[in-house]
Amino acid sequence: MNKETLRRNKLFALLETEDDYKPTSYFSKLLNVSEKTLYSDINYLNDTFSKYEIVIEKTPRKGIILIGKSSQIELYKKNNKLFKPEEKYSPKNRQRTIVRKIILEDEIVNYEILEEQLFISNTVLRNDLTTIRKFFASSNVEFVCDPNEFYIKGMENDIQNAYKSFEIEGFKKNGLTTIDEYISEAEKIFIHPIVEISKRIVDTCVYQAKRDIGQSYVTSLFLALCILLTRVKNNHHVIKKVENFAFQNIEKMETYMMALNVSAMVTSSLGIMLIDKDIEFLSELLLGHGIEPAVNKELLNDLYVKSVKQIVEKMSKTLKVDLTDDERLHEALLAHVVPMIYRLKNGFTVKNPLLDSIKRQYLVMFTLTWYVAAVFENLFNVTLNDDEVSFITIHFQVAFDKKIKPKNILIVCPKGLATAELVYSQVKDVLSATDHIEVVTVDQVLDNDISDVEFIISLVEKEKFANVDKKVFYVSPLITQQELNEISNYYGSINEQLRALRNIGKTDLVELTNYLRDDFLFWKYDLNTKEEVLDFLIDKYEKADLVTPSFRESIYAREEEGTTSMYTGVAMPHASSSTVKKTLLSIMTLKKSIKWKENDVNTIIMVALAEEDVNEVRGIISKLYDLIETKDETNMLIKIDSTEQFAILLQEVSKEEI
Repeated sequence: MNKETLRRNKLFALLETEDDYKPTSYFSKLLNVSEKTLYSDINYLNDTFSKYEIVIEKTPRKGIILIGKSSQIELYKKNNKLFKPEEKYSPKNRQRTIVRKIILEDEIVNYEILEEQLFISNTVLRNDLTTIRKFFASSNVEFVCDPNEFYIKGMENDIQNAYKSFEIEGFKKNGLTTIDEYISEAEKIFIHPIVEISKRIVDTCVYQAKRDIGQSYVTSLFLALCILLTRVKNNHHVIKKVENFAFQNIEKMETYMMALNVSAMVTSSLGIMLIDKDIEFLSELLLGHGIEPAVNKELLNDLYVKSVKQIVEKMSKTLKVDLTDDERLHEALLAHVVPMIYRLKNGFTVKNPLLDSIKRQYLVMFTLTWYVAAVFENLFNVTLNDDEVSFITIHFQVAFDKKIKPKNILIVCPKGLATAELVYSQVKDVLSATDHIEVVTVDQVLDNDISDVEFIISLVEKEKFANVDKKVFYVSPLITQQELNEISNYYGSINEQLRALRNIGKTDLVELTNYLRDDFLFWKYDLNTKEEVLDFLIDKYEKADLVTPSFRESIYAREEEGTTSMYTGVAMPHASSSTVKKTLLSIMTLKKSIKWKENDVNTIIMVALAEEDVNEVRGIISKLYDLIETKDETNMLIKIDSTEQFAILLQEVSKEEI
């Protein structure tokens, strides 16, 4: 819209507000033009009005006035996309227009252009901008006023959340409460395809939820989706400067598969792609609005129900924690397994962005899930992969956490993974094996919600956490016995069940000898590839008649579907328990490290677990991880030359854990 058109529209708007004649000098002053220019604009508008019963009447010594039927004036405004001045140019509507230009239309706003578009003075505009900045001041978003321009700064998720609050306040003041009213208003703000797909997504999510979702949640989710998709369309993607804690992510990931499906709907309808962080943010939106995984009963058959019942029973026996009465777990697994089997049978893959975090933070549960998930492989004749198993792990971990209510404990370490491992290895034995112990950065502590954190163990200076309202233990990299005692005593004081909980998973490592044989322990062997190691060990199992002919295929299939190696330098290849006749572990150390997918490995523990011993898998896996979960512990294994030395190591480590 050029300057002349803007000025003439403003003249029309000013005339509409006047009930009596006004001199031309009055309007020329408001519009900051000469009277000659004003008369030219009047003549232009009167030519435009020729199709309507409207005219600007000029009377000597009185001035000018707009004359015409209100219906004709409204028709003219509608045809020319004009609005009542009090509607379009009220302070609140001006401010909404400015914010929408910046956030939805992706503009860096120029003051002079805004003044012309909104028919306001520089002073009025500055007042509007001040009001906008005040509203957003409580969020982590900043509206920046440069000498000539106005624009927004902040993290994308903060911008979207703050803008949603801004719009909802306006909707409420206008009396909008129902989803239909929100949709009608949204059509004025967002493009129709985005409104349409957002409505369809909300309808789908509410239907799948199979329960009543409050009206306020439905309208809020609808608006959040419109904003997200508009921003993504303008190439603004969610980027988190500081990662959440793993224990915060695990529950949010329950809705990740739903978010993936929504993302596919968006791509199909709008042709725009949500990146991983957008999908994670969408997953959080769904969970935050009461949308949780629920099964579509129309897609269910008895085999799906049977498989979920079996896997929950199997995991309950393995964990020695009864999860069979957890309806939420059954529902979540059923909601996941139906599309999962479809994906696996048709060769579709989905990636879990938290896979590495899950394998590091919840490695025992991840490994146990691999074993119990054989139920799905056997019943549906499919082969699982790391990503699918990690999604199932999430559901079991959430259910397990609800049962045992673990504590969240943070270790803050500024000097990298090696120091963090050293501290972790020293404190883990005075804490419960069921607690979430996570190594994090200073920024994660300062920028995340830590209300669910029990206490913090820190190697950074006290000044960093001066304003942190949590118990903080400041320790040295080589923790002293006094520092360890302080942590242990405090932990005991907040946990009456300390002794019982500390014994969960903390079993005598010497018991591993029940599953070991001298002729399956191999120290400092000279092998060069993963395949050489696997074939060597598999040959040993086959010659000893400990496994079925399918054992080799199962081992290699597992390796194909994901990595069994860990960053600590250990690989734990394993097969389906249905291919094992008698449980036996084998351990091999190498003279030099070999590549095992993305990790360098020098220690291999092959786990052959028979069906009859599946209920003992948690104890076996927990004991193994007590032995290899840090590089320091793995390094002790590498130094071993004989089975006698290994037996001594088991005894020493067991004594340390008592």
